[in-house]
Amino acid sequence: MLVVDDQPENRQLLVKLLEQVGLWVKSAYNGHDAIDKWLAWQPDLILMDIRMPGFDGYDATRQIRRLEDPAARTVIIAVTAQVSNRDRALSLAAGCDDYIIKPFQEATLFLKMAEQLGLEYVFAQPNLPNLPNPAAIAQPPCADEYKPTALAPEDLRHLPATWLQDLDDAAICGTDLAIHTLVRQLPTNLAGLAQRLNHLADHYQFERIVQMFQVLSNS
Repeated sequence: MLVVDDQPENRQLLVKLLEQVGLWVKSAYNGHDAIDKWLAWQPDLILMDIRMPGFDGYDATRQIRRLEDPAARTVIIAVTAQVSNRDRALSLAAGCDDYIIKPFQEATLFLKMAEQLGLEYVFAQPNLPNLPNPAAIAQPPCADEYKPTALAPEDLRHLPATWLQDLDDAAICGTDLAIHTLVRQLPTNLAGLAQRLNHLADHYQFERIVQMFQVLSNS
C-alpha cells in the first residue's frame, strides 16, 4: 500500500496503523512523489490525500490512470477533509475508486480496503484454557449504555511528553484512528483511561483532548 499525504504526522500515523496489521506500506509526501513511488513499486492500493499544495491528489490520480496498464489497475481511495458532493464527484471523475472523509474511524478504512481489494481479515483467537461458564461472566454494558467518567488533564499528567504531543497532534488533525493507535500503547493498568480516550475519539470530541493538552502545557 502507498500512503500519500503532505502532512508528516498523518503519513506516519497511517503507516504505523497499517503496518501493525501486517501490511507492507510505503509513503509519499506529494503528488509527484506518489507517482515516482507508484512507478517504482506498483502498490495494490493508494490512500491519496486530495488537498495537497502544487501537484495535488487529483493531478496525481489522473496521471496514474494515464500511465497504468488497464489490466493491472491500482485501487485509489481519496482521503480528504472536504465533505461536499462536488469534491466527491471530482475525486471519482479524476479516477479514484472510493472516497473517505476525514476524520474517519479505523473500521471505515479497513472496510473500504476489504471492499476494493476483496480482503478477508483473520482475527487472532486467544488461547484461553479453563474458561468459566459463560453465564457466570459479567457482561460489559452495551455501547448505548456506556457513560465514561469525565476525563481531566490530571489524568494525563503522568504520561510521557512525546506520547502526549502525538496525542495532541492526532486530535488537532481530527484523526480518530491515530488516537486509537496511540491508546493501544498504554499499559494494561490504564485500561480506564484508554476507554475514556477511545470514547472521545469515537464521538469526535477532539477539541476536548486539545483543551486538556493546553491546560497541561500551561501548568
